[in-house]
Parts: sequence; structure tokens; C-alpha cells
Amino acid sequence: MQKGEYDMSQATNKTASNKRKQKQKHQDQDSPWKKVLGNIFDPFLAFHFPILHRTIDWERGYEQLDTELARLKRNSATGKRVVDKLVKVFLLDGQEQWILIHVEVQSYRDQTFAERMFIYNYLLRHRFKRPIESLAILTDSNRKFRPQSYQEKLTITETNFTFGMVKLLDYQSHWAELESDANPFALVTMAWLKALELKGPAKDQLRLEWKVQLVNLLEARRLSIAIADAIFEFIDWIMVLPDDMELDFQERLAKGKILMPYVSSLERVFTRKGLEQGRQEGTLGVVLRLLNKRFGPLESNLEQQISELDITGLDKLSDNLLDFTSKADVDNWLAANKNETVTTDSK
Repeated sequence: MQKGEYDMSQATNKTASNKRKQKQKHQDQDSPWKKVLGNIFDPFLAFHFPILHRTIDWERGYEQLDTELARLKRNSATGKRVVDKLVKVFLLDGQEQWILIHVEVQSYRDQTFAERMFIYNYLLRHRFKRPIESLAILTDSNRKFRPQSYQEKLTITETNFTFGMVKLLDYQSHWAELESDANPFALVTMAWLKALELKGPAKDQLRLEWKVQLVNLLEARRLSIAIADAIFEFIDWIMVLPDDMELDFQERLAKGKILMPYVSSLERVFTRKGLEQGRQEGTLGVVLRLLNKRFGPLESNLEQQISELDITGLDKLSDNLLDFTSKADVDNWLAANKNETVTTDSK
């Protein structure tokens, strides 16, 4: 190609690549919010919408209706990125109530947001013949962007739609209250605020220190495994560190007093070449601590068998760790995998 010529094929490929990257970026933003909302829906409502929370009969449980929401969205042309959760609950008076939650993950002012809230509410009500409670979580850094209603007035016809809205940025001035609040979603809010505040390479070290502090706060709360796992994954996902600092973070998990029931970011860092020794020692330390936390102190022979596993075996063991329900499961796994995962020195 001569200088100055425009290569259409390269431009097309670049555009397609950019679209894929943008889609992946949106999916990366969506995933932690979807999981954390799905796992701690009750605490979420209690923290951000307490009046609504008090009207619900929590003893009857709740049902997530994301499949129904996905069917509706396939036919929608809004084209904007929000994280949506549709949940069915029962009120204390016995009535069935559907709740739609939008989490706005865009970082800019969007004039169509309130209209989209109105459209989704109408489409859901029309499709399922149910009243819909609509809530919005705004995660952006624009203090002036806080839509809460949609109005349209014609000569005779007038539309007024108001929805529940919470702006996470508003909690920056209530940090002490967040730290002392026992509700798990207070910690989710703290993590998002710190991730928003500590963006960019210049703040990597501060992000590392706060990531460690947030995980320590999570550990101190002694939450259930499902809730703690969702919050840890949320923290890990939004507070991304450079590889060397991520390794530092994992070493603190392995050597410190943090006893989390999962190792979500461990594999990502320790798969780097040239870190095999540190990876094996770190992985072994984390695996042993997690097993001790779940099943109590391990017998010396069981701990010895685990210590003799090579890095491949430790990786396999960590992959299966959360599926174990007793020490017997660990014994059975070791017996089934011993021949191919024992370290060279121990053969």
C-alpha cells in the first residue's frame, strides 16, 4: 500500500476489534455487579432502600427472574449498558411484587437514562402484567448527574414516572458510617468508592493498600461463604493491580491473617513465567489455610500429602477446593490424583 492510501480492510478490522474490546469492557463491568447483587439482594435493599425492604416478607424468600428479563431485552433497542436484575418478592400483606434494579455503569452524563428506566418499567409491566418497582444505582463520578424521574407533557396527555435512585458518590462524606455498618453492602459501597477514587498508575500503591484493608474488613465480618465470595470477587475485579503488586497482595493473603474461602485472583498472577517457586509456595500456603479454615486443623499425614503436590497438583486442588464438603473429599481427591501430581523430590 502506498503512503497516503486508506486501507479499508484494516479500518474494518480495527473497528470490529474495538467493538469486541468495548463489549468485553462492558461485560467486565457488569459481571461483579450482577454477582454481588444476586448474592446479597436482601442486604442491598436494606442498605440502600430500607423503606421498601421493610415491606417485604423475607421468610418467603425471593426469586431472581433474570431469564425473563433477558427475553425482554433481546427485543429491546435501547442499546445502552446497564446491569439489570429482576427479582420477585412477596410483601408482608401477601401481594406479589416484582423489583427491577438498574445499575448504571457508564461514567458520563446520559440524558436518556430516565427515559430508559421508564421504557423498561412499561415493557415489563406490559409483558408480565405485574406492577414493577424500579430502582437505579448510579456508580459514576459526576455529582450533578442524578436522574430520578421522566416527564413528558403534550397538549392534553402527561407522563410522570419517578423511580428510586441511589448515588454511590454521596456516601464519600459518610465513610465512618460505612466502616461501622454491619450490612455487607456497606463494604461493597466502600470498595466501589475507593476504586473510583484510586484510578490510574500514580495511585497503584494506594490501591494495593486499600485492597488489603478492604479484604481485612471483609474477613473481620465473618460472613457466609457465598456472600463473602461475591464481595471478594467484586473487590478483586474492580481494584485491579499491576502484576508485581498483585503478587504482593497474594503473598499477604498467604502469609498474613487473612483467611478467605477462595483464591479468585491467585491463579491470574501466579501463572506468569519465572515465578514458579514463589507460585508453588504461595499456592501451597493459601490452599492449606483454606482447608484448615473449612474443615479445622488437618492431620499431619494429610498436610504432608498436600505439601508433596507439585504446582500442577496444587492448581488442580485449588480448582476443586470449593466442591469439597469434608476432609474425606480431600482424601479421596488426593488418592485419585497422587500418581500424577507428586513433586519430583518426593517420588
